[in-house]
Amino acid sequence: QPAFAQPCAWEPALVADVREPTFGVTAVAYAPDQGLLLLGATDSSWASRMDSRITNIKLPWEPVAPAMPTSQMSLWKQVPGSLGFELQSVSRYTASISCVALSGTGERGLCLCGLSDGTVGYKVVAWRACASQQEGCKSRMRHDLQGEQTQQMQQFLPTMSTGSRGGTLPLLRHAAGVTALAVDDAESWVISASKDSALMVYDSQRFMIQCEVQTPASITAMHYCQVRKRLFTGLQSGRIITWDTTALPFRQVCVVPDGSAA
Repeated sequence: QPAFAQPCAWEPALVADVREPTFGVTAVAYAPDQGLLLLGATDSSWASRMDSRITNIKLPWEPVAPAMPTSQMSLWKQVPGSLGFELQSVSRYTASISCVALSGTGERGLCLCGLSDGTVGYKVVAWRACASQQEGCKSRMRHDLQGEQTQQMQQFLPTMSTGSRGGTLPLLRHAAGVTALAVDDAESWVISASKDSALMVYDSQRFMIQCEVQTPASITAMHYCQVRKRLFTGLQSGRIITWDTTALPFRQVCVVPDGSAA
């Protein structure tokens, strides 16, 4: 058809291209105010995964078994004045990544990823807003972690990754793989869901689980409304449960569809 010969105004156009050179991308999170792009990637090659399993076998003369990473979480920053992105950091894990999320306000933030072993990987980042006369407010990554709050976190988390090996949030572990993540920046909550229908609320300031609730089926997707204090969870059964998060534990508000027409 002639209409398909020329691009139309409403057709999407490629403006930027970010390539994950090692693994296949499984999850994406974007913070437009900071210009940050978070990618979760897992080795999608069957032959490569099998090779990693063989390599990770402990030999009799080795003190510990090697741990070859099969996934990685990479943070990208938009280049000021352009539509390109630059790689900022990479955190590698032996478990596969199912979802990612960006959390934080002001100076400090967290890059989060849900892992198949039931833990939540993280990396501390810091950014500050920069005023621009022509483009408005932009954000610039800071590699030097400053402030008393960050120092306390480093003391509490001695296993925090300083290199490529990623760390995990302490005391947060599901009995099954993590399937979805959501964050409440005002309360500093990390909300995680797993395959065993468990929904956990984790305080990233005090490093403890605030509450845990069970859902009728496994949660496959989550969306959090910061303004309304509502958490929307999509279930594997095809239903959506809305939760009121104004108080702990979370209170179920409604189910869509509610089954009244059945």
